[in-house]
Amino acid sequence: MRLLVITLLLALSTSLSIAQTSLDELIALSNDGDGAATYNAAKMLHDGNQVERDIPRAIELYKKAAAENYYPAGLPLGRIYSSQMVFEIDMDYTKEMLQFASSDPQGGDHVKDAAYFLAQIYIGDRAGKRTIYKWLELAADNGHPGAAADVGYQYFSGQKLRKDPTKAYKYSGMAANLGHGASQYNFAVMHNQGAGTAKDNVAALTWFMVAADTDKRFDNGTVEKFENGLTASQVSKAKRDAKEIIARFK
Repeated sequence: MRLLVITLLLALSTSLSIAQTSLDELIALSNDGDGAATYNAAKMLHDGNQVERDIPRAIELYKKAAAENYYPAGLPLGRIYSSQMVFEIDMDYTKEMLQFASSDPQGGDHVKDAAYFLAQIYIGDRAGKRTIYKWLELAADNGHPGAAADVGYQYFSGQKLRKDPTKAYKYSGMAANLGHGASQYNFAVMHNQGAGTAKDNVAALTWFMVAADTDKRFDNGTVEKFENGLTASQVSKAKRDAKEIIARFK
């Protein structure tokens, strides 16, 4: 038992030593102007990932990475300065950093999350619809399912955005393919109505089936209604296509 404890302690010590070496190496690269290394060092300290957590030092390094035009650093800075991690919340700086992260021409998850966070802040600020949906659309373009669902529905309904069937189909399709149940149902409706796409009741049935599998609220008899209006071969194709789509979400 004593040998096991000693072995575990040695393993833990080795692990911590390796992590510290990694941090030291990242800091050395950071000192040479490597923005990615600066960001990764900041993240290690921010998360306390096998090193002692140090938020002030993490902030310092995130700011250095941002100053080196490393766009992902804007997202954690935006989150930190809108939270109790700092002595005084600074929403102006939060917005500045989130806008910086969102401006990355390469796109990515940091753009998706920063743009969506900005949209939520502007909703809380009761900003205009144009401002809010500018950021939601950017988040959607970078793969945020909730943003894509919202933008798609608004382009379809015309409630908060001018009706645009083509954009409604585009964004609802994005959200549908990311597993958003309500958007899958709306996508089916668009195929049925020929809104933003050619009318196609086989595709409509496919997506009604997918929506019913994703969210039981949409298992409401629509599938059976559509099956009754199609041929056996059409229903068979819709079932095959739905099965393939559903398998992607499992």
